[in-house]
Amino acid sequence: MKRLPAAVTDIVWLQTSFIGDVVLSTGAFALAQARFPDARHHLIATPAAAAALAGTTGFASLIPFDKKSGAAAGFRAVRRRLDAALASRAGAVLLQPHRSHRSGFLARYLGLPAVNYRESAWGGYAAARVPRVAVLNEA
Repeated sequence: MKRLPAAVTDIVWLQTSFIGDVVLSTGAFALAQARFPDARHHLIATPAAAAALAGTTGFASLIPFDKKSGAAAGFRAVRRRLDAALASRAGAVLLQPHRSHRSGFLARYLGLPAVNYRESAWGGYAAARVPRVAVLNEA
């Protein structure tokens, strides 16, 4: 398990669920951007979600992850684009706000210290695990 960095230079959101879930996450994106204004913020999302948020979000990079392409090629493409976008891997933190197995595996493959929900897939590998606070729905 990787430890969280003392100084956060990059925050990477791994939000590859449906576009509606990504839109519902924009409040969390804004809170993180306000809390860490000096960090560069990145979003890994489906191609449709990345396109929908392009130009409107304050992200340093929007990295599409096409879940329909082959997993190995898709994972490598995301890692290559993310490595090119990061200021420093040493100061990067990955936030995984949804619980899919594929996203959990991708988070592990990317090799960054991660923060996710206690009940998330692959959650045992996270540097920090937080409780879900949404009682009725994700919004």
